[in-house]
Amino acid sequence: MSEQPERGLVAALEPVLEKMVENRFKEIHKRIEDLTAQIESRRGVGLQQDNLKIPPRPKRAITISKKGEQIESREFLVKRKTLQGTVDAALYKLFGEDRAARGLGVSAMIDTILWNYYGRPKLSFEE
Repeated sequence: MSEQPERGLVAALEPVLEKMVENRFKEIHKRIEDLTAQIESRRGVGLQQDNLKIPPRPKRAITISKKGEQIESREFLVKRKTLQGTVDAALYKLFGEDRAARGLGVSAMIDTILWNYYGRPKLSFEE
C-alpha cells in the first residue's frame, strides 16, 4: 500500500475521530459536573445559622410514674452513639449561644449540625 492512499484514509478519518473524541470529552465533563453537584447537594446543605433545620427526633420510651401517669422517658427507642472531642474555645462559645437560642440540648444541636451538613439524609429510625 502506498503512502498516498494511507494519507487519504487518515485525512478522511481525522474529522470523524476528532468528533468522537470531542463527544467523549463532553460526556466525561458532564459526568464530572453531575458528580460534583451530587457531592455539593450532600454536604453543607444550608449550613448558614439562619438556614439550619432541626431534624426529626426519634420517639422516646414511655414510662409510668409513681402516680400512674405516662411520662416520656429520656431514653430514645433507637440506638444512639456517643461522640467525644474538643473544639476551639471560640467555637464552643458560639455553639453554646446558638444552642441556647434554639432551645436545644447539646445532642440535639450536634444532630442538627451534622444532619444539615450531610444533606439531611434519612435517619436510622426513618428507614
